[in-house]
Amino acid sequence: MKELKLIYDLVNSPVEDINIWEKIVNVYSLSQDFDDFYRKINNISNKTSLLEVTNTEREEFLVKCFNIWKNNVLNLNSSQIDFLIKDQVVDNDFANLKDIFLTFGETNSIYNVKKILINPIIKHYFNNFFTKLNNGYFINSHIDILESSEYIFFLSININVNRLYSFLTHFIDVCNMNKLPFLFKYTEKNNSDETFTLYVSANNIKKYIDVLSIIRKEHFSIFGNTLEPDILMGRYKSWLGCGNRGSSIGFDYLESRSNLIFNSIDDIIYNHVINNFNLEINYKAGKLTLKEYICSAVAYDELNKLVNSETNGDIVRYYSINYNEINELREYLTDKLMQNIESVIRQYERLNNEKSVVVIALKNNRVLNISATTLMSAIRRLTPTLMHKDALLLEKLKTRIKNECTYLGIDPVKLCFDKKIIDNLFSEDDTMYRVFSKIGEMKRVINNIKYVSDMSEADEVSKEQRSTVTKAMKELDKIFSDADKRSIESLE
Repeated sequence: MKELKLIYDLVNSPVEDINIWEKIVNVYSLSQDFDDFYRKINNISNKTSLLEVTNTEREEFLVKCFNIWKNNVLNLNSSQIDFLIKDQVVDNDFANLKDIFLTFGETNSIYNVKKILINPIIKHYFNNFFTKLNNGYFINSHIDILESSEYIFFLSININVNRLYSFLTHFIDVCNMNKLPFLFKYTEKNNSDETFTLYVSANNIKKYIDVLSIIRKEHFSIFGNTLEPDILMGRYKSWLGCGNRGSSIGFDYLESRSNLIFNSIDDIIYNHVINNFNLEINYKAGKLTLKEYICSAVAYDELNKLVNSETNGDIVRYYSINYNEINELREYLTDKLMQNIESVIRQYERLNNEKSVVVIALKNNRVLNISATTLMSAIRRLTPTLMHKDALLLEKLKTRIKNECTYLGIDPVKLCFDKKIIDNLFSEDDTMYRVFSKIGEMKRVINNIKYVSDMSEADEVSKEQRSTVTKAMKELDKIFSDADKRSIESLE
């Protein structure tokens, strides 16, 4: 397990990368609710390309895959076929495949492949090898590979679609050359964060990383426009996403991590706000307390919805005001909210549903219902400002996420892995596992110091404090880098 532990240590966990963390916080701050956050996180690194896959590329790849599958079947001996049937991997009619192939002859063109796929038995078993999904295709090299429970990790690359089939062809060729089985899915969608996802076992993950690295080195043009991996995946050397296949908590990988992070930030930011209503922040040319900002933001959002709403119709007709009075109405709403916003926000359970939590009376017996979503959106928008103002808030957030990871069965050191799987794999050498984990902890300390030292001059940190922290950070970085190298050398 030496190689796996080396890979584990080199994987960058998403919430420990300061650049990724800032992107996550920015997405969170602009989200209306979890569904909005999940959708934004899922699309954060997507970029739509005008280039598309040609039919020729697609057809050539299909012919290649069909012949790989066909040769695999033809190379099976009678004992192997009997075993597959007995083990219920295939049905009895699988034994007829060889004879069917002989009646059709060569399959070196898309015309011949499509012709042979008319046969229902051929089509059925080829679809197990080359499976069409709603969002792409699923391919495996051996008929029994789908039954394996060893393929617990994934490696992901976001290849630009106009280079996709060139990459897939090189990948399959290198795997066949090295007699490596493969199990992967791919999509032709040019705005996907997971164009290519390879499933691997603990024993062969290093081999596949080597294969992908070789292709990247020898055919770098394929990777020229490669986008970043999904923001919540672990990253191996920046270009390769990784994590556990599936999840120990019943959701898919991205949903489980998104849910964990969203709820953790929600709870920490909410509690920070209710305990600091009178904290002042810079806003435009002046200063506002958190309470004043929330009331002003909610009033602004509500009036924007009214003015732009198709369902509410004409604001002039419904609320009996003219457009010149909108600013006055905004001030009126702000003042009304200031009177009871603290007591409303402190009712956290009410902020977790869609029922109206504030009702404000207007003239002519009209009322304005302000939803929990609007209130929480205003609070979330404060997150980047609050984190920048209080460096300890970042540590509180990370501590909360770690605690939630432990509760949910996710690895608290590397968010992209499940704890049970990692513990089982590393139980043979728990001492070295703790060494690697400790090095990871020390690196995070350095990153947090960087976060403080990078604060702008406008923040409440003196030049002397910044200078001291920056100097200490450089010294610690050197010390722990040396320690990291020594630990790795001890494994070789």
